Amino acid sequence: MDNIAFPLKLQGMSVSDRRERAQRVIDLVGLTGREMSYPRQLSGGQQQRVGIARSLAVEPDIWFLDEPFSALDPLIRREMQNEFLSIQNQLQKSIVFITHDFLEALRIADRMMIMRDGQIVQIGTPADLIVNPADDYVAEFTNDVPVTRVLTARSIVSTLEDPNQGKDLPKVEEQCCLEDLLPVLAESSGARVCEKDGTVLGIVTADNVIRALARETASNELFQLQGTKSDWFLSYPKGWIVPYSTVLNHTMNWVVEWFGWFFRGLADIFAIPVSWVQQFLQWLPWPVVIAVTAVISWAASGWRLALFSTLALFYMVVVGYWSESMNSLSLVIISVPLAITVGFVFGVWGFRSEQAEKAIVPMLDMLQTIPAFAYLLPILLLFGFGPVVGLIASVLFAFPPMVRNT
Repeated sequence: MDNIAFPLKLQGMSVSDRRERAQRVIDLVGLTGREMSYPRQLSGGQQQRVGIARSLAVEPDIWFLDEPFSALDPLIRREMQNEFLSIQNQLQKSIVFITHDFLEALRIADRMMIMRDGQIVQIGTPADLIVNPADDYVAEFTNDVPVTRVLTARSIVSTLEDPNQGKDLPKVEEQCCLEDLLPVLAESSGARVCEKDGTVLGIVTADNVIRALARETASNELFQLQGTKSDWFLSYPKGWIVPYSTVLNHTMNWVVEWFGWFFRGLADIFAIPVSWVQQFLQWLPWPVVIAVTAVISWAASGWRLALFSTLALFYMVVVGYWSESMNSLSLVIISVPLAITVGFVFGVWGFRSEQAEKAIVPMLDMLQTIPAFAYLLPILLLFGFGPVVGLIASVLFAFPPMVRNT
């Protein structure tokens, strides 16, 4: 309490007034009950909150923070960032926040300024800096930032042709980033984008997202090709880089444009059994599902597995994720037998034919070596968002071991 109230003491404020204001900011930063604690009795995050509370106690018009979270471990740092955003939403103050962590700035800032050698290089929104970097320095500075954290629903929205179009679709705010938008589109064919006052700006679909990601990827590749001239011996010239990703993007766009109907048709066919299983599991009472699972687990491996399955499913009920867990279970119910069947067929074929084995083994090596997202992206482009993508990805991930075992 005295630490936070010290600036107010220097201002000559009375004891009762400064204690009242200090208590107010203590409650604001979540330190209620720690008023009489010494620094050694506080954790690193709590000590950081004391500093924030002390700076807020004087009620500044502009809040200046110089790397306030740099000394904290990642978990506490993210917790403090959440606390900071919560305080900002309540106080609505102008804040100058200095950091060397671009992802932290991206999460916190409305507008950003990048400086180099004491000079301002670029000022703009996070999206401006990443999508339209002023020079190579800014491009390198923002190179590792996922575009899905920057592009918003407003930036990819399609205008409504009819005011009643998509009225049953879920609503998202215009500032919703693609990272938060993707789960919504996974459960729906689209979403209505709204301003803060509720005005509908238009509709965003999975196709909008795919086009935006492809466009930004191609734009980044072209920017890298321009580059700056430097000593080729010390730094490989960017102009010499083969733009294979740009060619790949154009090729995928062509495939989606001309053959997308075929893959979307397959997705609609695969979605039928998935939908049936999902509806059946959602229809069954949750105690029945738990009981059946426990019986199957007991028969398969004894009481330990039965107990674990029961507790795991009950946990899904308690935390409110029963519906989502049943959707995942429906994918498992379909994908596992499918992966076993496909794996068995390929395994027998490879066993009986040396030529087939020569073709199958490299394919298995590739699927089990490259990261899953490397083949998830083409699947998303071809089949769109939805449960079918999860089904296909699960089969691709699971059938190689079955082939090898066969």
